[in-house]
Amino acid sequence: MEAARLLSRHKFPATIVFAVLSGEEQGLNGGKVLADTARTKGWRVEGDLNNDIVGNSEGLTGTRETTR
Repeated sequence: MEAARLLSRHKFPATIVFAVLSGEEQGLNGGKVLADTARTKGWRVEGDLNNDIVGNSEGLTGTRETTR
């Protein structure tokens, strides 16, 4: 959100899309929806920055990792 806020103050020669996806561990569901949308709308994607599992320190088994 902070990156979107800061970047919103500038003009760019292309559109920047921030997407929050879900269902990735169930078959890349969110990513597929976004890719299908991009294809259908004819987007020319030039780059991708993927921040996977940002902010989660607890695994599926309940194990907590708070040092990195």
